[in-house]
Formats: sequence, structure tokens, C-alpha cells
Amino acid sequence: MHNLMNLKREKSEMGYLSDYPHFYEIIKEGTNEPMLFATRVSENGDFILSTHKDVFCQYGPNYVGVVRANMLGTRFEVFNYGVEQKY
Repeated sequence: MHNLMNLKREKSEMGYLSDYPHFYEIIKEGTNEPMLFATRVSENGDFILSTHKDVFCQYGPNYVGVVRANMLGTRFEVFNYGVEQKY
């Protein structure tokens, strides 16, 4: 079983020398309805995942997790209810 997704990116026009933040919509292939939303504030920043288009507050009810790029590969951190579970 394969779940193919399309990624739509919009650049901000807020800065003179920078086009950040970027906003992303993750759309299931064959549909036009986004499943998740993401934002990246800077070139080296994390991608913040949300279930709502305009709400990217960490620890809020729409927060899903972050995607972090590093030298060893991409790291996904996804949380239930937007809060990291303490052990």
C-alpha cells in the first residue's frame, strides 16, 4: 500500500533579503484537500507540523510535531496532543 502526497509551498514576501517564512500544504494525491500544514521560519529552522492552516503554536491542540534536518538524515518527531511524553 502506498500513500502518495503532494507538497505545495508558498513563500512569504515579508522580508527584503529573505523570503521566509515558508508555508506548506501536504495534500493526498488525487484530492485537493490538505491533510497537514507546515511552516519553516528560517533556512535552517525546523518544520512545524499542524492540523490547522494558520495555527503553528507548539503545544497547542493543532500541533503535530516537527521535522528536523541534520547531517545524518531527516528526523521526524510527532507527538500526541502536541506535547512530548515524559518518561
